[in-house]
Amino acid sequence: MEGTDDCFTLSSCSSIYSGFFNAYRRISEKTDLDFVMHVGDYIYDFVDQNEEIRVPTPYPVVPNTRQEWSDRHAYYLLDPDLREARRMHPWVMVWDNHDINSANDPLLLESMKAFYDYNPIRLPNISDTSQIFRRYHYGNLVDILMTDILTRRNIDSLGPNAPNILGNVQYQWMKNELQNSTATWKLVGNQKMFSDWSVSGLPAWFPGNSQVLTTNTWDGFDVHRDDLLEFLDSNQIDNVLFLSGDAHVTLVADCSPDPNDGQVYNGNTGNGSVAAEFLPTSISRGNFDEMGLPPFLLGIANALSEGVNPHHVHSEFTKNGYGLIDVQPDTIIAEIWYSDILNLTNQENFQEGYILRNGVNHWERNTYRDWE
Repeated sequence: MEGTDDCFTLSSCSSIYSGFFNAYRRISEKTDLDFVMHVGDYIYDFVDQNEEIRVPTPYPVVPNTRQEWSDRHAYYLLDPDLREARRMHPWVMVWDNHDINSANDPLLLESMKAFYDYNPIRLPNISDTSQIFRRYHYGNLVDILMTDILTRRNIDSLGPNAPNILGNVQYQWMKNELQNSTATWKLVGNQKMFSDWSVSGLPAWFPGNSQVLTTNTWDGFDVHRDDLLEFLDSNQIDNVLFLSGDAHVTLVADCSPDPNDGQVYNGNTGNGSVAAEFLPTSISRGNFDEMGLPPFLLGIANALSEGVNPHHVHSEFTKNGYGLIDVQPDTIIAEIWYSDILNLTNQENFQEGYILRNGVNHWERNTYRDWE
């Protein structure tokens, strides 16, 4: 098919115990969606003790068998809002790090089987049922690459002290797909935050290890990230947008090999960016405030973080919801939508829309609200 427009939602981190799925209900009501993309933490193995909003009796225990994983999937589908979103739209999904953690997980194959039993996904490779990375092709408009950075990480290396987050086979597949794509836009479904999140020089109370927010994301594989960005740059591959999840925050970011080097990247304009990233917040899982950061520090934390991360075009630390992506031949508009999780409600709030132009590789500084 020759696509002229594509519209879908992006979501992650949907803990049924942490709050209501109002966001799923609002997604189900949208009549112009081509699909729903979910990039991880679709189900949860445990109840977070700081977020006990909808906890059944008996108290849930961490699944240990295929049957217990299946029971958890079935329990999720008792929720009418999730069920309606599943009924109304096709879904594009990848593994979750709350049921499938790594290739070393002894329950890996059992949880994979339950995942396939309860989610509408064809096997990408019938000879390797552990493979979920795959491509969706929408004519000359969009190629979507769904990646797996949970079960392939650390099985290969790019060199000394350079662990590989994708594994050699998947990484070569990704580079081939990006280089050979004839679509205007190349979208990468990505389970973890791709761009840098530095906390260097921030107060000790700020989450992180004094260098980065967490090494569980691509920040723990920075050599591999730089290698991928160099590949995009040297091969002049434009219009790559990473669609990410897991971080429980909202992040709109440019992707630069060295965002703090003014000779490489300009945070005021976006010049020097090689790609872009859109990471909407969690559907219902806790944010910085549930992590214990006092309310009076939240605004300070946001300002401090953006001060040491000039490539972070927008960030927000406490709200829940999803992203809406409208893909057109000349423009992508990525919208942020927030929903309450503590009470059932028909209300949602449009926060902002961010604009990515064909061939530019960085977010515009004027938002969709300004544009309107």
